[in-house]
Amino acid sequence: MNNITIGQFIAFLSFIGMIVWPMRQLGRIVGDFGKTSVALDRLDEIVLKDSEHKDDSENEPKIEGAVEFKNVGFKFEDDDKPLLKNISFRVNKGESVAIVGKTGSGKSTLINLMIRLLDCDEGSIMFDGNDIKDINKKHLRKNVGIIMQEPFLYSRTLYDNIGIMNQEATEENVYKAASIAALHDDILGFESGYKTIVGERGVTLSGGQKQRIAIARALAVKPSLIVCDEPTSALDVSVQAQILNLLKELQDSLGVSFLFVTHNIGVVAYLADKVAVMHEGEIVEIGDTSQILNSPQATYTKTLLSAVPQLNQTLA
Repeated sequence: MNNITIGQFIAFLSFIGMIVWPMRQLGRIVGDFGKTSVALDRLDEIVLKDSEHKDDSENEPKIEGAVEFKNVGFKFEDDDKPLLKNISFRVNKGESVAIVGKTGSGKSTLINLMIRLLDCDEGSIMFDGNDIKDINKKHLRKNVGIIMQEPFLYSRTLYDNIGIMNQEATEENVYKAASIAALHDDILGFESGYKTIVGERGVTLSGGQKQRIAIARALAVKPSLIVCDEPTSALDVSVQAQILNLLKELQDSLGVSFLFVTHNIGVVAYLADKVAVMHEGEIVEIGDTSQILNSPQATYTKTLLSAVPQLNQTLA
């Protein structure tokens, strides 16, 4: 048997490493190249896409909060089936309307159409008699305050997070919005007040505080219409009740229109004047809230009775 010295063995391992590691690195490069190719395609979709404000209308009519959907239909480009079909309903100035339905029925798509993140394929959406396609997008969005289910808070100060939707907001506007949202006293209780850094996604705040910041942010733009997309579903029962009572007070005091997107009939019964029930992209039932909830013909609505009993007791 031939033997090798320790020096020869170490040299052998070094030669093997010189061969194996470049080959392994080549495999990583091939994998990274594939990821890079996909990432560049995604970047191209954003960077090379025309600005949404290209050829935008310069019309800035007065918006007072009346919205009407007229036979609206919509289909995504990569889908054969329409998501929305023949949607027609109206939100009068100062009225509260709830859109309810199961997940995937098209409720959130209605919001995206209303602020022109998407454009409808059929029909029209009117703000105070003006087709939204004839309204400047920035002007339209300045008049619509949106309160999302999980508001995104930036790693900046509370002041910046409230006023971020209105670059022209003064201190008075921000403080007033926070006061109306029952947040001003909480903020003053922090050591740095409005200069408190909240952390990415608001990690330093409670769920109720984050939701009230979202409400204050919506109010800072002085909207004619406030859209609430499942504003309480991620909160516990007691905090839900606080937020809903706050929204009820806003309805009564501000006189703006409200559009609630929810699947919680308890929220509907407490806040909405009128309810539209969606199923598979169509409105299957619509009418006054008491009429819909109590009508023996409203069979589909009864299947959506998902309200938490404790919530009803708290609100009562």
